[in-house]
Formats: sequence, structure tokens, C-alpha cells
Amino acid sequence: MRTKGKLILMLLLTFICTLILILKLFYPYHRLVAFSFYLLTWIIFIHSLTKLNKIDKLVKKNKNSISFVKKYKVYFIDLFVLIIIGYILFVLFPVDNFEYFNIEKDVLSQKVNEDIENLKIYQKGQEDIIRLFNENNNILNKDFNDLTVEDKKLLISLWSSYLDYSKELDSLSQSYKHFYQINYLKEPELNSKSFLIAYVAFISNYESFFELNKLINESIFIKTLFDEENLELGIAKDSYLDLSVHFINVNNAIRLNVGQGNVLFVGKFRKNISDNEIYLINLSKKKYSSINSLVNFSSNVIYETPLEYFEKNTFETWFPAQKGIANGMGRLKLSLRDKYISNSTLNKLKINLEPGDIFLQRREWQLTNVGIPGFWTHAALYLGNKNEFEKYFEEIISANDLKILINKTNHQFYLDYNNNDLEVIEALADGVILNSYYISANADYLGVLRTNITKKDKLKSIIKAISYYKKPYDYNFDFVTDNELVCSELVFKAYHISDSKKGIPFKLETTSGRLMLSPNNIVKQYDLNLKDKYLQFVAFLNYNGKEIIFDNEDNFRKTWKGE
Repeated sequence: MRTKGKLILMLLLTFICTLILILKLFYPYHRLVAFSFYLLTWIIFIHSLTKLNKIDKLVKKNKNSISFVKKYKVYFIDLFVLIIIGYILFVLFPVDNFEYFNIEKDVLSQKVNEDIENLKIYQKGQEDIIRLFNENNNILNKDFNDLTVEDKKLLISLWSSYLDYSKELDSLSQSYKHFYQINYLKEPELNSKSFLIAYVAFISNYESFFELNKLINESIFIKTLFDEENLELGIAKDSYLDLSVHFINVNNAIRLNVGQGNVLFVGKFRKNISDNEIYLINLSKKKYSSINSLVNFSSNVIYETPLEYFEKNTFETWFPAQKGIANGMGRLKLSLRDKYISNSTLNKLKINLEPGDIFLQRREWQLTNVGIPGFWTHAALYLGNKNEFEKYFEEIISANDLKILINKTNHQFYLDYNNNDLEVIEALADGVILNSYYISANADYLGVLRTNITKKDKLKSIIKAISYYKKPYDYNFDFVTDNELVCSELVFKAYHISDSKKGIPFKLETTSGRLMLSPNNIVKQYDLNLKDKYLQFVAFLNYNGKEIIFDNEDNFRKTWKGE
């Protein structure tokens, strides 16, 4: 194969690799398959280099050099070993100065003893969080469909607390990692204690992570939940993945094992060893033994994490292009004709609408229809205008109290909703927005469903939807996270059942490794499971080939099948 052909093949394989990761083809093996394609591009590249004439000539010209390498290969092996040893020493003994190097001995000694007590507090706190995760193991093992809002809040709260203790322990470990700069012959106790603070803080984090990973097991959805950014709780984006990468790092594996050797040395040869040192030595031995068994159980994290990291970086590189393409497709119409449903028809429908009604919509000749499964391609929530909204709920809450509740939930929504032309809340390319009824319902087909829950629960559901107002659109189509939403996700999360309200038990389905509920699936679940008990039919504006008609429920129920 010529160089040009190989280049084209490499680009094609790279594109296939990216496509597999973005669409999660071959899920749950998509990362491994994509990585295999990626490696294949390198094989072709290296093979191409070996075939270059210049390299062939270079090899022939330097046959004597090759003989020289073969003759002295032992020396090259020695050099390689020395480089490895040098790297290990660099990891174990960082070259920058000890943070407390210039502190007087008495002050440093007091600081060390105080930090040993802090270490005990943080380590105990972290163990308590792991214990609470264990006590709530039934939540971790739940099907994600069965997780309530309260379950998610509890897990995220525990995760936030775990990260807080993890950060404190890491801070201690980093502060004392230059312990070796304290002269062991002159100050053996200070050296020993400083080392033990750094190592026990490090090994405590190491053990707790693998304990948590064991509890989560292979729940990709819990990991996704923990990876979601939460500024209020101080949770950074991709925090679980970053922690995974941190603990399978080769440097940390070196610190873990060589550090344990130093623990054994201190325990055996240190004279007049203090109670605190004995406590930390025994604790580190216990945790090291625990880590060995946990790593054997969680060996999957060692090979899965690099693949997850590879997928994340690929997605972040591709995301701007994916967002641009999706935005373009959403705005591109393949026909300039007016939609079948006219404003006069919408006026007739509006008489029968109530706040909280669910809109299901389809627009023909929309390029986005290609990527959305099923007949129905969009969902939205009808609110009515501000006056209609207040009047509908006046029997359970006064207009003034309702305004206070909305303002407290989302101030920007409160300001924007004063415009009486805005009657629908929905997630579009611009994010979760308020829209005019006549713009939102300007479609070719429109179905309307109504919940059977009380007005009190309906208001709580709508308030939940309002809380997402101005959130960005979720181009990753992931219902696990809350920071970004798609259209049907807004409906799903608004009516999600919680301890404080009833709702609609929509079931998410796994599509390409993502938990999703498409607009078409809303109609499907209504037809098969939710009819009468949870949802009731309101209207179906159907185009019969000549005009829009108010069709019956039976025909509406067939639409999800494409009939």
C-alpha cells in the first residue's frame, strides 16, 4: 500500500475510533473497540516508517553501529535499569524543598504532633463516610430507574463529604512528602513521624477509593452521577474519573509499595518509638493488606480507567464539532412550507389545556428527525400564561405565595414569566427556555397528555421543571446528570417520583450506554403501562393527508409504533 493510501486509512480509522466513542457503538465494549482502532493507526504508522527508503539506507549504512549495539547490549540494559531506578528515586524523593524546613525544631515538633491528631480525625471521618456508603449499599445497587430524588441527593452529599476528607488527607500527604530532608541520624523521631503522616494519609485515601469502587462495582451511572459538577457542594467536573486516574498512576503504585517497606524499616529499627508512631505503623500495615485484596477485587478499574480517560478526552475534543452539527441540524429545515397545525387550530385546543400538560410534537422535514428514534421527536410542558397559572392553582396557594415560591426557585424565571406571551417551558438548542404557546406548538403533529396526580403534586412537579430554567442543552443526551437537559429529560425530571410528591413512573432505557427516555417512548409507555392510572389522553392533532383533525385516543396510541 502506498504512503498516500496508508494516510487515508489512518484518518479513516481515527474517524471510526471517534465515532465509536461518541455514539457508544458496541456498548459496553465501545472503549476497548475504539482503543483497538486507535492502536491500529499507530501500527500502520510505524510500519510505514520502517518501509521508508531513507530508513532502509540508514540501516544499511550503519550495520557496524547495529553490531556495536548487539555487542554491548548488556551495557544498554544496565543503562535502562539505571533510568528506571532514577525515575523511582525521583518519584520517592521530590527535589523541591520541605515546606517546614526552616521552622525551628520545637515548633516543627509541635506542628507534627498536631497534624498526627488531624490525620486521625480526617482518617476517621473518611472511614465514617465509607461506612455510610456501606449502610446505603441498597441504594448503590438499585436500578437507576428506581432511584428517587432523595436517593440521588444522599449519594451526592456523601460523595461531597468523601471528597472533602480526601482533599484534607491529600493536603497532609503533600505537606510531608519531603520528610527525607529531615536528617534521620539527628532527628529520627521527626523524620519518622513526618514520613508516617505523609504515608498514612496517602494510603488511607488509596484504600478508601478502592473500597468505594468495590461498592459502586460496575455501575457506570453512579460514576456518571459522581462526575457531575456541583458548585454548591464543591464537586468538580469528572471528579470520580480524575480520582481513578490518580490512584492507578504508576507513581502512586511506587509510593504505595516502597513506602510500606519504609514502614517495616521504621517499625523494626527505630528505638524509643512513640505511641503515635506505633499506631500509625499498625494502621498502615492494616490498610496495605486491605488494599491488596481490594485491588484484586477491583482489578477492572486498572484497565477500564485509562479507557474511560481516553473516551473523555476524545469526547471533549469532538464536543464543539458535535454541538455545532447538532445546532445546525436543529435549525435546518428541508421544506419551507408552513406547519400543518395552524394558530386557529391551536386556539381551539387551548381551551382544553391545563398547566402541567405534556406536549408531544413532530415536525416533518426536520433534519434532526434522523437522529431521534420514533415518530415523536420533541416534548414540552405547558404552563399557560402567568394569570392562567395563578388562577389554576389558587385553591391550594395564593397568588402572592406562588410568586414568592417561583422567585425563590428561580429568580430569572420569575422575571421572564411576567411576559404573558410565554406559556411553555421546554429544552431546545438554547437550553431550558420559556416559549410562546404558538411557537412551541407550531408543529405538524401534536399530542397532549395530562397527569392524574393532585394539583399539589402537579405544582411541585412544575416547580421542579422551573428549577432547571436556563440550564444548557445536553448534547451528550445523558439523563443521569442534572446540569444539562434535553426536551424529554425536562418532562421526566419534572414528574420524577420523590418522597415529597407523587409523579409518573417513566422508565429510562439504555441506549448506546446512556439512560434515556425519548419523546416516542413517553407515548409508548403511556400506551403499554401508564394509561388511566398515571396519564390521561387530552388531544391528538393529526394530519390525515388533507387537513389537521382532532383525532381519537386509539390512533394516538398507535403512533409510537409508526402506524
